[in-house]
Amino acid sequence: MGFWHTGYMEFHEPVGIDELTEPAAAPEYRCEQCGALFPSFERLRQHRFEGHAAMRPVLFVRGAEVGTAALRVTRAIHPSEVDALHASQARVNGRSVPAGELGVALAEMKSTVAQVRLEGSVHADFRLEFEIASDADIVGVEKSFAAAASRGRLDRRSIEDFIESSRAYPSALAYCDGICEYLYGVLAKERSPESSLPFGEYRDKFNRAAEVLRDVHRPVAGVIQGLVAFHFNHFASAARCSPSSRVGRASVQFMHWIRGERAPSDASRARPNRPLDALLTDLETERLLRWALMPLTDGLACVGEIEANINADIPEFDRAKLRVLLGELYKAAGSTAEAERHARELRNNPTLGPWAETILRRST
Repeated sequence: MGFWHTGYMEFHEPVGIDELTEPAAAPEYRCEQCGALFPSFERLRQHRFEGHAAMRPVLFVRGAEVGTAALRVTRAIHPSEVDALHASQARVNGRSVPAGELGVALAEMKSTVAQVRLEGSVHADFRLEFEIASDADIVGVEKSFAAAASRGRLDRRSIEDFIESSRAYPSALAYCDGICEYLYGVLAKERSPESSLPFGEYRDKFNRAAEVLRDVHRPVAGVIQGLVAFHFNHFASAARCSPSSRVGRASVQFMHWIRGERAPSDASRARPNRPLDALLTDLETERLLRWALMPLTDGLACVGEIEANINADIPEFDRAKLRVLLGELYKAAGSTAEAERHARELRNNPTLGPWAETILRRST
């Protein structure tokens, strides 16, 4: 893991609520039936009525549809963040509530389980587990994490010590859990002998971490979500989760490349004073961020090193990003044939195919 392999360098400033609290990003409403995204619940409501015939009641919290599994709520709900479709009446733990007032009822809950039944032409049941963390406990978990990182080594013992120290902050254990899911995923991704997980399971750990941390609006959580999104080549999500971090800025760079636009100037790639994401990157991502954010002349000097890395035993998601990076470097150097070579490898990639087509189209 990038930062842990090099020691406790820059993450030494006091960890506090004022420093580390971030505003919540505007939710996107996803249709779980077809995957389409909408900027508002009303747009999603119209889509569901027009595009899907199912009339089973549906519950949304912060733009996410609640499924059959329990939804863990770690941040207090505002009434406007709860929406229901195809329901005329609701029940919360057996108490009758008008469907339009369901958000008010759920906003009052702090540390409990809510059994929600939506009633319409048929009924549907949902389970929400409220674990609202106190500010003091959130800061306590972050201090425990900083203390574990200060030892300069990521292994099972350091994660276990972090978990044990975090037990003193019980309302924020979900926060701890999300961080640990990611760290265990890093161990698996790096094929560490400390990991008992098969390499391929890092994906499940990464996805689980992003899910658990989705409603934790702190820079540590945002960076982890950004790193997970960046790894899976979801660059817009990565930039939204952690816009000021290296991973956020690298994601913007990839978005420009995919659209065939001029990338940000070298000045915009300047290293931030306190790269929090360096505390959390795995080794492969650390290399990717370093290369992607280098000034052009430095990047051209690293082409041989990047080419060697692309043939290493790395995840295909990372290999695809390296091909884009090499293609852009070769294009800048006027090596059209070399840029085309990497573009052809990505023509059928659902995310990066548009970039490949742009490179190949410009060459014809």
